[in-house]
Amino acid sequence: MKEAVQVGYHENLASAKVIKAYHEGGHGWWDRNHLESDTKLSERWTNPEDVKAAKIADAFFNRSFLDPAVKGEFPQELIEIVKELAIMPEIHEGDLELIRENTIDLLGINYYQPRRIKAKETPINHEHSPMPDDYFDNYDMPNKKMNPY
Repeated sequence: MKEAVQVGYHENLASAKVIKAYHEGGHGWWDRNHLESDTKLSERWTNPEDVKAAKIADAFFNRSFLDPAVKGEFPQELIEIVKELAIMPEIHEGDLELIRENTIDLLGINYYQPRRIKAKETPINHEHSPMPDDYFDNYDMPNKKMNPY
C-alpha cells in the first residue's frame, strides 16, 4: 500500500501540474473524471462504527482524488491513517502549494455501482496488510436491485 499511496499522490500532483499548464496556456477550464462510485452505509447507518467505516472507505476510494482536485487538499482522515502506518508519500517543497492552487474547473463523475460499507467484522489478512479494507467490510444489501452487467 505504500507504493499505492505514493502513486496516488503523484497522480494528484501530475493533475495539478497539467491544470496549471493548461490555465497558463489560456485554454479555459479543466475537468477531472476519476470518481468511480459513491460510498454508502449499510442500512445499519445508525451504528457509529458503520459511519466511521464508511468515512474511511470514502476517504480511500473517493476523496483521496476528489478533495485534492476540488478543494486542493487531501482528506484529513486519510492523512492520519497513512501517518499512523508510516507510509506517507514523499512530498517535495512546493508540491502541496501546487495542488492547493491548481484545482479543477469542472468535475465529471462516472457512476457504475454503489459501494456499500459496514464496520469491520472479518479478520484482517495480515499477509496482505496494510490495505484499505483493513478498516471496513463491504456490505451486500439484501434485495438490492442491480444490473449485473
